[in-house]
Amino acid sequence: MRATAFMAGLPLVLLLFTPATAWWPTDPDTNLPISTAANPQMRPQLIGDGSGGAIITWQDHRSGSDYDIYAQRVNANGDTLWPADGLAICTAAPSQYYPQLVGDGSGGAIITWQDYRGGIYIDIYAQRVNANGDTLWPADGLAICTAASDQSYPQLIGDGSGGAIITWQDYRSLSNFDIYAQRVNANGDTLWPTDGVAISTAAYNQQNPQLVGDGSGGAIIAWEDSRSASSYDIYAQRVNLNGVLGPVPHIVSIGDVPNDQGKQVLILWDRSYLDAPEYQVITYYSIWRRHLGGSKIASIGELWEGNLPKDSSKLVYRRIERNNGFGETKIEYWEFLGSVNAHFFEGYAYIAPTLEDSSASGIPYFTFLVSAQTTNLFVFWDSAPDSGYSVDNIDPAKTQVGILASGSAKGSVNTLCLSWEQVTTGEDGSLEKGPINYRIYCDEDPSFTPEPGNLLATTSDLDFSYTDARIGDPVANLFYVVTVIDGSDNESAVSNRVGEFDKALSDSK
Repeated sequence: MRATAFMAGLPLVLLLFTPATAWWPTDPDTNLPISTAANPQMRPQLIGDGSGGAIITWQDHRSGSDYDIYAQRVNANGDTLWPADGLAICTAAPSQYYPQLVGDGSGGAIITWQDYRGGIYIDIYAQRVNANGDTLWPADGLAICTAASDQSYPQLIGDGSGGAIITWQDYRSLSNFDIYAQRVNANGDTLWPTDGVAISTAAYNQQNPQLVGDGSGGAIIAWEDSRSASSYDIYAQRVNLNGVLGPVPHIVSIGDVPNDQGKQVLILWDRSYLDAPEYQVITYYSIWRRHLGGSKIASIGELWEGNLPKDSSKLVYRRIERNNGFGETKIEYWEFLGSVNAHFFEGYAYIAPTLEDSSASGIPYFTFLVSAQTTNLFVFWDSAPDSGYSVDNIDPAKTQVGILASGSAKGSVNTLCLSWEQVTTGEDGSLEKGPINYRIYCDEDPSFTPEPGNLLATTSDLDFSYTDARIGDPVANLFYVVTVIDGSDNESAVSNRVGEFDKALSDSK
């Protein structure tokens, strides 16, 4: 029995004490080797892989002649997951230095570095590698900037869409270092101007940039700056996801104008920071509504050339090309609505027209943007687009049903004839924008409530005839009301009630 018990317990003991995988060393004199290839490996940088491990990159001299860029992934247990001694990210001749990296949101990384392959000058390249160790962009890296002279010391952040924003110090002016930046999407398409957007080109040197995300797909970049010519200071700049620098107005809200007949919204926006006494750069704001018919607006409108139209009756439009972050360009058309002069106010408002109101059939949203304009016709800053919808808040006025044939609604046998007054205003006296329709309800109960079950018809006419076997029957004695329906499906109060045989009810309102 003891032998049986011992043999039965043996597999359990082996199962409990047989390791399933490697573990991180416990001896501080041992540690985990990431790369022990020949010659020096230097300047490691790393990020978490999202699963408890890390992706590590470094510059590597294993070739014995040039420095290259390698990377390795290690999991939470201390297992290296890519080729022994690291995955080659770039081995182009001659050398690559100072790699930096950021996660791609999918378990991989985007790595950038400064690169000497162009000869004596330094350029900026980048590569994306997925969680399995596959490089996804061109072999030996994607060119981020190959402008004249040196670009060096890149830094980067993720853009929230699988791509990255990369910034660096740039000597293309051949006189001073400046700060430039570029955004690249997950597919390896650069989204901003070729060789980058100028972030700072002030006098003297701007160097050693660092950046963080701005929460909206853009970045805030800071650097050390010697423009004072006496010492280094710290400056910063925001650039949005489209590569536009900071002084854009910000739309706070787009909401319905209350207690009106609809087809208009109230746009509220915060000023550009350049709309202030110390700058006096912004002269006015122009307001635009997106137009969905590009070919139509181009055929009937006038292309905006940076100035306001002299003839306000003209339809003026802009054509804007936007990159969606995945290498696809989208063309948008925007119709000019109006302008508001700049007065150094903290915020501004504009009542903008819509083309239709929300109703029971749906809520049509309209998209707007606000542009901060300057005295230079071609220097302006667009807000991010935002949308809203309008509501017709005013019910139409009620109608009065006409009294026919001794005060009763009458016609030939079994046929009813009704007529009523035309309605063109709301219950507050404001003009209805239409179209106007009328609903006719009928019931044998003189105190009935109009509802779908007793709706006879809807018409845009001012009279109505129909046939019913109960018409003319004193026992049935039908009663009628009419309501008014405006273009937003608002329904008026009921008209006076009309009964076939009850003169008192026919005259009641």
